[in-house]
Amino acid sequence: MSENKKIGLFSKITDREDAIKLTKDAGTGFVVIGLITALISIALGASALIDALIYIVLGLIMRQFHSRIAAVLLLFFSIISLMVTTANLFGIIELGGTNIILAIILVVAAIRGVEATFKLASVYNSP
Repeated sequence: MSENKKIGLFSKITDREDAIKLTKDAGTGFVVIGLITALISIALGASALIDALIYIVLGLIMRQFHSRIAAVLLLFFSIISLMVTTANLFGIIELGGTNIILAIILVVAAIRGVEATFKLASVYNSP
C-alpha cells in the first residue's frame, strides 16, 4: 500500500524523521532567504544586512540543533517582517520591502518550524 504524503512545508508530521526533515528544510529556507537578502542588500546598498544575518544565523541554528528558541525567534522576526511589509505596501511607512507573498511564506515556514521543533523535543523525543 502506498502512502500519499504531501511534500514540503505542508507535509504532515507523523514521526521523528518527518519532524527532523521539516526542521532542516525550514532552516535551510531561512538561510537561503537570508543569503538572497544579503546579496540584494550589498548590491543595492540597502540596510537589510541585519535582517539577512538574523535569518542566516537563526536558520542555521534551527537546522543544525533543532532549536526551539531559534524557531520561535524566527517566527517572531517573520511576523514583524510581515507587519512592516504590509505597512510599507499600504504606504504607512517607507521601510522594508513590498513582497507580501514572500513575507507570508516566511511566516508559514516559521510556524511549521516551531511545530516541528516542539514535536521533536516532546512527542518524538526518544532516549
